[in-house]
Amino acid sequence: MWLLIVCTIASASDLVMLGNSYTFYNDLPAALQQTLRAGEHADSVASLTAGGLKLPDHVSRIETGNAQWQGAFDGDTWSTVILQDQSQIPGFPESSPEKAASLEAATTLNGHARDAGADTLFFLTWGRRDGDAGNTARYPDFPTMQNHLDEGYIAYRDRVSTPTRPAWVAPVGPAFRKVYEDDGADALSTDSQFYALYSTDGSHPSAAGTALAAYVFYATLTGCDPTGLDSKLVDTVTGAYLQGVAKSVVLDGEDGGLGLKYAWGDSPCGSDPESSGEDSPEAPEAPAVDAASCGCLTAPSPLSVAWLLLPIALRRREAPRLR
Repeated sequence: MWLLIVCTIASASDLVMLGNSYTFYNDLPAALQQTLRAGEHADSVASLTAGGLKLPDHVSRIETGNAQWQGAFDGDTWSTVILQDQSQIPGFPESSPEKAASLEAATTLNGHARDAGADTLFFLTWGRRDGDAGNTARYPDFPTMQNHLDEGYIAYRDRVSTPTRPAWVAPVGPAFRKVYEDDGADALSTDSQFYALYSTDGSHPSAAGTALAAYVFYATLTGCDPTGLDSKLVDTVTGAYLQGVAKSVVLDGEDGGLGLKYAWGDSPCGSDPESSGEDSPEAPEAPAVDAASCGCLTAPSPLSVAWLLLPIALRRREAPRLR
């Protein structure tokens, strides 16, 4: 007896997240999809993750025949490809070999996203709660680490953006910083809202941290206000606060001076810029040189996909890296 397994075919409204444990911890892809649907957006969210992966690792898996990674970019069409690097590398100096490799990989992955008909969106992650004990000179505390990560992800964006095809940034880390600043001198106390964003290791997100990430992505992708959404990711009081933080950072521009722009530009949440006379989205400034969990992913054609079952991506905690 044959068992027919049919995977959902990716449509132009689908998102795919490439990352590591910062993405799969507490199942951020599912949390984002749940939040999108709470806001009556039908987008589905797939993911390609494994512990400790760096951007060059994703390139290797796409280009050397890994069935899941290669299949996701072999004929499928996505609306957005979301890229998340290892938690320390984006904030390293550009002279470091790890940062140089990630900048090159960002360009390559952006090319794969372009070929899949997708926008490129970088997942700007958060600094570690107490800084990085393995890199105290570079990352002595959360604010310093967050500032370096901000700079790193902006560099990724600028490296791959062109005037005709800009890349974008989801400011999850800056939302963590907004909570840190809201708590003021008490931010590192064990009962603070900031402390509650982290799991016990001070690096990976708690359920609240993942919820905040989902709300930031929701606002980034849709231009819609996440406040009041009943996504059931955390308790009502915590959810209301975190949704307000996401709104402030994305929709109100309180992103720590980054001045981020978004694909929806001056027409948030489905409004029509033509009817209001508003301008279309302005691309981030491009560099002078032009740069050319996991869900069931599909093969190139609907006929072949009906018989294809790709195994679920290995989920394991991100091992300590680069210490």
